Amino acid sequence: MAEQTRTLLHQIRKPWPLAILRVSVVQAKTGSGKSNILPVEMHRYLNGFIPANVEIKKRDFKKGDVICTQPQILTAISLAKDVSSSDYYKDMVLEKTVGYQTGPNSKKPIHGLLYATVGILVAHMRMSTDAEIIEKYRIIIVDETHERSLESDFLLMLLKNFYERNRLRADLPFLILTSATFDIQRYAKYFGVDPSNYLDVMGRAYAIEIHWPRNVFNNYIMGAVEQIIEIHQNNLDDSPAKADILVFTPGAGEAMAICQELVKKLEQLEKPFLLLTLNREIVAAQRREYHLVFAKPESLPLVNGHKVVRRVILTTMVAEIGLTIDTLRYVVNSGWHRSRETYQPWEISGIITRPAPQSRILQRKGRAGRLFPGDFYPLYTKNTFNALEEQQLPNIITLGELVETPHAINPELFPAFPNKEAFRVKDLDLLDPPPPEAFLVANSKAISFGFIEIKNLDRSSSTKAKPFVSLTLLGEIASRFSRVPIEGARILFSGYVWNCFASDLVTVVSLIGAPSNVFLSKREMRNKKNFPGSRALLASVPPFLTGIELAEILAFFRVKILIADAFLENLLIFDAFAEQLEDPVPEAAED
Repeated sequence: MAEQTRTLLHQIRKPWPLAILRVSVVQAKTGSGKSNILPVEMHRYLNGFIPANVEIKKRDFKKGDVICTQPQILTAISLAKDVSSSDYYKDMVLEKTVGYQTGPNSKKPIHGLLYATVGILVAHMRMSTDAEIIEKYRIIIVDETHERSLESDFLLMLLKNFYERNRLRADLPFLILTSATFDIQRYAKYFGVDPSNYLDVMGRAYAIEIHWPRNVFNNYIMGAVEQIIEIHQNNLDDSPAKADILVFTPGAGEAMAICQELVKKLEQLEKPFLLLTLNREIVAAQRREYHLVFAKPESLPLVNGHKVVRRVILTTMVAEIGLTIDTLRYVVNSGWHRSRETYQPWEISGIITRPAPQSRILQRKGRAGRLFPGDFYPLYTKNTFNALEEQQLPNIITLGELVETPHAINPELFPAFPNKEAFRVKDLDLLDPPPPEAFLVANSKAISFGFIEIKNLDRSSSTKAKPFVSLTLLGEIASRFSRVPIEGARILFSGYVWNCFASDLVTVVSLIGAPSNVFLSKREMRNKKNFPGSRALLASVPPFLTGIELAEILAFFRVKILIADAFLENLLIFDAFAEQLEDPVPEAAED
C-alpha cells in the first residue's frame, strides 16, 4: 500500500481547480490496509508528518479532518479501536486524534481521523453548508463502496452534486472511493474521474487455502456443525493465538440453531472451545460477547472447567467487512445471505434468503489470512460458486422503494436546474436509477400527501410548456427531516390541523422507525442483562410489584431509550421549522 499512498499524497498536494481531479477510485484487495493504513497516513500527512520514503517538498497545506465512512457499526467502532491500540500508530489516541461516530455510539476525536457510519456523513452533507463541509474535511474516504444500501447510494449522489456545485474551488476535499470488490470503471464513470486517478492495490501477504467440499451440504446448519467439529478435532495443537473459527450464517436464527447443536457436542470434548455469537444487536449494545471476540486468548473464561483451545464465533453479515480478529485462522461460510425485499407496485415486502453473490463471499473469505495464513471452508462446491452472481444488487432495486423522495426532489441538492422549481426524473442522478414501479409509487404517495405537485397540466392553455414536478411548501419542510419517511412527516403536519400534542406524534413517528426487536420477549424480560442500569431503577420500584409488572416497566424504559435519539432529533427539527413557519404550516396542511 506504500507506493499507492505516495501517489495519493502527491495528488492531494496539487491545487487542482477541477472537481474530477479531486476524486480517486481505489480498488484495494482485502488485507491491503485501505481501511486503516490509508486513512491514518492521510491524517498524518495533513498534520505535517511526512514519511522518509515520500519525496515531497514541504509547503504550507491547510489542516483539516479525515472522515472514513463504514457501512457497519461494528466496523466503524473496531477500526477506531484497532488503530488507537496499535503499536504502529502511537500518535493515534482514541477521542483525541482518532474516534468513531455511529447512531448509538460515539467517541469523536477533538481533531483528526473519524470513522463513521454512512448515515453520519449523509446527515453532515444535508445539515451543513458547502463552505462548512469544505472547512471541516480535507479528505473524505468512502470505504466498502460496493455496499449498495439506499443510504450509500444517496451519499454518492450528494457527494457527486457537492463536487459539481463546487467544481471550480481549489480547496475542495479530496474524495477517495475504496473497495475490494466493486466495478471500478463504473464508479469512475459516475464521478467523471480521469483514468490517471484509478488505483489497483494488491493486498494480502498471507495465503488462504480454500477447502472445497465434494458435494453441497443439503442442510447447511448441520453441515456447519460437522465442519466446525472436524476443524477443531483435527487441529487441537493450534496455538491459541492462531486458532479461532468464524462462521457466517444468514441470520441470528440459524446461528442459534448451530449454537444449540454445538453445545450438545461440547460436553463430549476433552478440549473444549468457547462459543460466541455476534450480530447487530450485540454490537450496538456492546455486550460481553462483543468484547470476548477481541479479548486476548489468555483472558478467556473456562468452559466446563477447562481452558479453551479456540473461539468459535457465529456471526451474521455484521462481520462481513472491515473486521480484523487477530487470532482468526478459519472461516466457514454457509453461502447464504438474508435481506428485506419489496415488490412494487403492491408494496409487498418480506425477508428473503438467497445465495450470496461472489462479492460477498470474497469479503467473508478475506476475514482470514490477515496476520498469518488462513483456511476457508465453503459449504458449497466450486461449481456452485462459479454459477453465482458476481455483484450484489443495490438496495434501491431489491427494496423496490425510494424512501428519500422529498429529499431527492429538493432542488437545493442539485447544481444546475434550469428552473429552481422544476424537477424531472432524469435529474435524480443516482448510480442506479430506481425501478419505474418504485418511482411511481413514491411519486403517488408524495402527491397524495401534498408534498409535490405537477404543474403545466392545463391542456387548454396556449402555452406549450411541458408538465413538471415541483415541491409544495409542505414538501420543502418535509425534505429537511432526517430519517423520517414521508408518511411520518405527514403525521407530524396533521397534528397542526387536529390540535394534537406534537411530542406524542413525534414519539409515534420515532417508534415507526425503531428496530423490530424494540419489544422484549418474555425470555428476554427475565434476563437482567437486557436492562443496563436496572439496579438504580429497581431501587425506586415499589416492593409490591410482581415480577411480570416489573418486567413490563423495564421493557417500557428500554423502548424509550431505543427511540430517544430519533425522538429528540425529529422534535428539534420539527420545532425549529414550526417557529419559522407558524402561519404557513397550518394553511398548507389544511390545503
